[in-house]
Amino acid sequence: MNKILYPPDNDDRILFLDLMGKTVELFNIEIYAYVLMTNHYHVLLKTNESNLSRSMQWFGATYTRRFNLRHKRSGHLFQGRFKSFLVQSDGYVLRLSCYIHRNPLRAGRVERLSEYRWSSYLTYGYNQKAEDWLNTKFLFSLFQGSQKEKSQAYRRMVQQYSLEEKNTLEDLRHGLAFGSHSFINEMRDKYLPAELNREQPEQKRLKQSLDIKGQLAKAASLLGYADG
Repeated sequence: MNKILYPPDNDDRILFLDLMGKTVELFNIEIYAYVLMTNHYHVLLKTNESNLSRSMQWFGATYTRRFNLRHKRSGHLFQGRFKSFLVQSDGYVLRLSCYIHRNPLRAGRVERLSEYRWSSYLTYGYNQKAEDWLNTKFLFSLFQGSQKEKSQAYRRMVQQYSLEEKNTLEDLRHGLAFGSHSFINEMRDKYLPAELNREQPEQKRLKQSLDIKGQLAKAASLLGYADG
């Protein structure tokens, strides 16, 4: 996840998606789901190498440069560094995709998710053609039946996910890992710095944050999953 300081228009969103595809190609990552909002975006991805920070830095710098050139402006476009979460397993990846795709509803941008163009939901829920770089095989593999039946099942899951949404939001607020309590405890024990950094409030608040720049890369290489 990352916050955007300057709202994009549709041409900016097309550029965003094009650069996401280039990022997949350059850094050997797999993107499973995404949503572009007015002031932030979510991407659900898997890193095949320990290069999450490098890939997101390249994407952010490249998009900012082209955005600024197009709008004849200068300066930062994103607010600080992206926020990432390690995801435990297939089930949690699926839950997180539902959470990501429901962003436009939570924000009041649309009344029905089928009305929102700038996410991967239409690909999963309505079997619309995906960007070439979007990996849909993984999430679809978690359902049974024909392709049409898989899309219907995913659509029902997203519709029903409103009951779990509050819990997911709380889980994501409470650290840098999304999974069972045992998984989060394991990540905390492995990667929590011995001394908490007072300049990182999330460490003091919950004592389960990780050193984002260094130790998150180690954890990402261990599990491979992150939401950026």
